[in-house]
Amino acid sequence: MNTNKITNLVNPTSNQDAATKLYVDSNAGISQSTADGRYYLNTTTLNNITIPNNSLNMNTNKIINVVNPVSA
Repeated sequence: MNTNKITNLVNPTSNQDAATKLYVDSNAGISQSTADGRYYLNTTTLNNITIPNNSLNMNTNKIINVVNPVSA
């Protein structure tokens, strides 16, 4: 590669995917499930979440920055 770089990588989702320095620095020393959770939290919108068919336990987490409803 000489002095050439690979740029514009997305965060890895499979074991054999390449990772950026930022991703590795941010996730070094943490478990895979914690890393996956961080990725999920930073990339998922409500439109991509399956509606639960049971109670949802939020533990001590909060839902924040909720906008006014637009439909009944």
